[in-house]
Amino acid sequence: MRWDNKEDAGQVTTAPHHFHNDESHIVESPLNGDPAHDWPLVRTAVDQFLEKYTKSIERGNSAVRRLL
Repeated sequence: MRWDNKEDAGQVTTAPHHFHNDESHIVESPLNGDPAHDWPLVRTAVDQFLEKYTKSIERGNSAVRRLL
């Protein structure tokens, strides 16, 4: 999972801002380059990511455990 604003965004409407999701797909990004706007969005996404993968590890998903 990562956000960036490089020119490799492809055809997303928010180019150059875009997001590489946990399935490696490039999708639109809600970020606009303003830290005051972007930080709460990033923090929420990271919290959701950690919650999802923590639950997966607790259920014994060894593939996720190897990623960490």
